[in-house]
Amino acid sequence: MKIGLIGCGNISRSHLNNYIGMGLRDDLIRKKKTFQLNETADNEIVAISDLYGEKVNKTHQEYLKAGHKILHKFSGKNSHKQLLELNLDAVSICVPPIEDKVEIVIDSLKAGKNILVEKPLSYDSKSAFRIAEAVGGNVAAMCYNLRNTYLIEKFKELIETEKFGKLNCLSVFRAEKYNYFNSDSFYFKLGYLFEHNCHDINYLRFLNGEIESLEAIGYGDIPRNPSSWTMKFQYQNGANGEFHSMNGTRTPMTKVVASFDQGIVMGITSKYNPDLAWKDVPYYRILGPEGEIFAKESANKKSLLDIGYQGVNARIGHNRIIEDFLSSIGTGLEPRSTLVDGYKDIKVLEAIIGSLENNGKRVLVR
Repeated sequence: MKIGLIGCGNISRSHLNNYIGMGLRDDLIRKKKTFQLNETADNEIVAISDLYGEKVNKTHQEYLKAGHKILHKFSGKNSHKQLLELNLDAVSICVPPIEDKVEIVIDSLKAGKNILVEKPLSYDSKSAFRIAEAVGGNVAAMCYNLRNTYLIEKFKELIETEKFGKLNCLSVFRAEKYNYFNSDSFYFKLGYLFEHNCHDINYLRFLNGEIESLEAIGYGDIPRNPSSWTMKFQYQNGANGEFHSMNGTRTPMTKVVASFDQGIVMGITSKYNPDLAWKDVPYYRILGPEGEIFAKESANKKSLLDIGYQGVNARIGHNRIIEDFLSSIGTGLEPRSTLVDGYKDIKVLEAIIGSLENNGKRVLVR
């Protein structure tokens, strides 16, 4: 397929590398380690664009040195429009949620392109709704890699199949190492809730449907950059839920606990394995109602693609997203996560912010 990319920031490498089947990331390049993600990838990166010419030129030269020539490069205020005039099968939009992003996404939809948009979709629900309204018949996917982790998919399967009976309550704890405090960066101004917890809202909806109401409390920089916050919520289907997030921790991890009619199931994903022999290898564990481990994995150090499939290695976590996006273009099936999902996630995030600002007052998600 012929690929175009709008926005040449750091995240753009994850898209470009996966389109062309490379596993190169900056940290791996420094260590002089390379590996293939998809040996059969046969996509051509036709064009890239960015507001800033230096970013475009840096990206162009970087891939030229790696043996991949990008035919067109555009920079400037309306550079994305030049890119959209080309004959492209797919476009990745790797622009942060600034005001220009709304117009870039809408312009891409109007141009009839299949698009994959980096999260979050926008900076508020009003602008996100404008985008959702513009979605037509082409593939319009959101880039949520945490939704594709082995742990989340396994719990989705348990909930849908009712292996342990009906879901009564879902509890999720997520610790993230990134700290956005005391920063002048764009993402600090956007807020930790929008930048990182949009992932969590997306997979909470993926697991058990739409969230109807919620109550949230936290401490730190309320409402958008809390160091720790907790949400109690209710799904439209009646199940209850709890979610706790910690920002700026030393050890990133996710723990899911689901209460079913037949007992409690617990799962954990971490980038750090407690087994000293495999201490640098990501792992996951899922324990059943009797305390038995019925799913576990400590990936072999050589099977980095498998680690990426589990979604516990951020270096190649976009692999499955790119595969799903391109597959949707080929089959016409809906992608795992759509721009409408992105809009619904922002509606929940705004409800959380409203509750945080009002000392945990119950808020309906509208």
